[in-house]
Amino acid sequence: MPTYNPFLTADGPSIGAAADIFPIFPSDVKPLSKIPVALYCGESGTVAVTTASGADRTFPVQAFSVIPIGVQLVKATGTTVGQLFGLSHY
Repeated sequence: MPTYNPFLTADGPSIGAAADIFPIFPSDVKPLSKIPVALYCGESGTVAVTTASGADRTFPVQAFSVIPIGVQLVKATGTTVGQLFGLSHY
């Protein structure tokens, strides 16, 4: 089954509180089962991702941050944050 991408729906991503939160375990090869509309980072560090649009990005985050970005892959190589979760609307 293909990964559900809320950014490719006819209505676009919904705005508002997330309906679900799920743990993210970084992997260089395994994409997420669903694309979150935001990331929650419980610790400070760096996050390396492939965005929902397919771009590779690496950025620093502070502890307890919510980053409003859709990602299809959180890479193990380059990611140093712990307590990483995805927020979704379904």
